[in-house]
Amino acid sequence: LFERSRDAWTARLAQDDAPVWLARHAGDPVAFFSMTPPEHAVLPVAAPDTIAIDGAFTQPAARAHGIAGHLLDTGLAWARAQGYARVSVDFESANVEASHFWLGHGFDPVCYSFMRRVDTRLAWANAARHPADIARAYQLGREPQMDTDQHG
Repeated sequence: LFERSRDAWTARLAQDDAPVWLARHAGDPVAFFSMTPPEHAVLPVAAPDTIAIDGAFTQPAARAHGIAGHLLDTGLAWARAQGYARVSVDFESANVEASHFWLGHGFDPVCYSFMRRVDTRLAWANAARHPADIARAYQLGREPQMDTDQHG
């Protein structure tokens, strides 16, 4: 459920201005929701009176039971009590479930961004380059060198 290390979560939970809520079922975590202060928000919506939702996830088996909506309501109530006027969230519009959830709960898009992922099998459109060389180059952050050995 959580990608962060135990130390990262311990440090996060010690912050008074960055709350985290956890939903459990039979003692096991099934969902979480977290917010972060304005200085850590996505730039187009960063403002002193805006807190950002920086994490929200519900296990697939626990979805469609209102858990995420309840966590959102809890977070919104906390934000109001802290004096925030707005709440922002950054999500991938291609994520159909996330789009449905956030837009369905009244969030309005303020900006869109695009990302292009290049399949390494097509990168550089050069049949003389071996895919492993291209992957290695991207991993190291340098331009691939020509491979003239014609690896098959």
